[in-house]
Amino acid sequence: MVYAPGDVAVSGAYGPGILLINANLSIQCNFTYDGQLIARGTVKLTGTGNHVYGGVMAANVVDSTDASKLSGNSGIHYSRCALNTVFTTMSLGARAPQRSWIELL
Repeated sequence: MVYAPGDVAVSGAYGPGILLINANLSIQCNFTYDGQLIARGTVKLTGTGNHVYGGVMAANVVDSTDASKLSGNSGIHYSRCALNTVFTTMSLGARAPQRSWIELL
């Protein structure tokens, strides 16, 4: 799981897992991601070779009819298998004994 507090721009890479972005995500040129992308802003795919296998959640929904947000031969492919793999292979959280915490109801 990766958390980004600001805008993120990625290009020419591969990544699996969960990506949490507290702003906008811009995907450009040959980026492949297997898992869940969650952005509080806009997800914008431009260029060629961009593929997301899994799921995408964004405050501003990517619309394939809007060329400014999804262009080239980019694709978002919902994959239950990719999401199941990501969520079942994540390690479970464990309480660190040196830290104190309290759960608020």
